[in-house]
Amino acid sequence: MTNRESTDDSSTAPAATSIRRWRVWVDRGGGFDVWQGDRFTIGGAGGDPPAELALRCGWPRRVARLLRTPTGDQLETDPLATVYPLRDEQRLPLERRGSVGDAGPQLDYRRPSPLSRSAVITVAPPYRWVSPVDATILFDQTLLIGPEPFNHIRVARLSSQEWVLFRRRDRWWIRGNRLDAEPIDECRPWRREDWSLVIESDSVG
Repeated sequence: MTNRESTDDSSTAPAATSIRRWRVWVDRGGGFDVWQGDRFTIGGAGGDPPAELALRCGWPRRVARLLRTPTGDQLETDPLATVYPLRDEQRLPLERRGSVGDAGPQLDYRRPSPLSRSAVITVAPPYRWVSPVDATILFDQTLLIGPEPFNHIRVARLSSQEWVLFRRRDRWWIRGNRLDAEPIDECRPWRREDWSLVIESDSVG
């Protein structure tokens, strides 16, 4: 993986108080909620408004917040507002809130590429997100797609071409080893060789 994504224009990134969400469907790779912002609540499915990162479980609307800072991501837990720095790969230190014999939902956090601040959060079975997706991605400038472990979206049978999704001039773009950067229209399938993806926009802030 090269570091050429550092030259992309990020001047259109949202202000610190705003949140944006997209849903990305990748052929043979699954579905992903992609969030852009600097703080996200974690909680159960109820509440108005619900948590940004909401799970199908008996949790209250908010049990924690995930904070994105220039020095690294942090987890702030309720009710004591304890802040935990997050490592590149770990289980989030959330309070056990399940029934007897059940630890409750377990969330795993990882930052697969040292060249990207985007992070991936998954839920250990049998729990799942309220959204019908496989994982939640906290987006920062670039999102990597491919078969290798350093990708945010891993597609085992996809050719290794260093596929990179990024934002420029308020649009999504994609590039690969044999593809110069080209824009992707939201809500329209983008196809290349033997795979495809669709990006749906859902502004929430």
